Amino acid sequence: MFKKFRRAIFRGEKEEEVIRLIREHLNTIKHACEVFKVGLEKDDRSLLAEVCELEKLGDILRRDIVLKLYEGAFIPAVRTNLYKFAETIDEILDTIEDAVVVYLYLPKLDDEIRDYCINIASINLKMSEDLISAFEALKEGSDLKDKTIRIRKREKIVDRM
Repeated sequence: MFKKFRRAIFRGEKEEEVIRLIREHLNTIKHACEVFKVGLEKDDRSLLAEVCELEKLGDILRRDIVLKLYEGAFIPAVRTNLYKFAETIDEILDTIEDAVVVYLYLPKLDDEIRDYCINIASINLKMSEDLISAFEALKEGSDLKDKTIRIRKREKIVDRM
């Protein structure tokens, strides 16, 4: 039954476009996490500034997703959830950008603290990959349990740090 429902809601052109945009939005998070991690490792401030550009791209993608949803992609109940999901993705990009801005204002970060930041950035990168994997599994109708558990475990590791 669920597979028939899933096929029905992912059928149309508008729906496929929203899925494509969400996938691109998620890949933007992954790219921002990669740039942030490498920027911290190399202490490359110009590379870190690229995260701000990626956040702007994320804003454009969120707007495009919302516009497609308002144009009638998906049934109303699904539309609401996808709108909230796009907002959450955008909040992730905003948070990464905020971390970059704070880092760029610091004259020099203590090496030990910088190492913690790099470790957290590495875990965030893995979580962005997990999020993409979970989204693909959702579209395929696969079980999300393992994928969400992996994300939660990584969140707990960061929280403990």
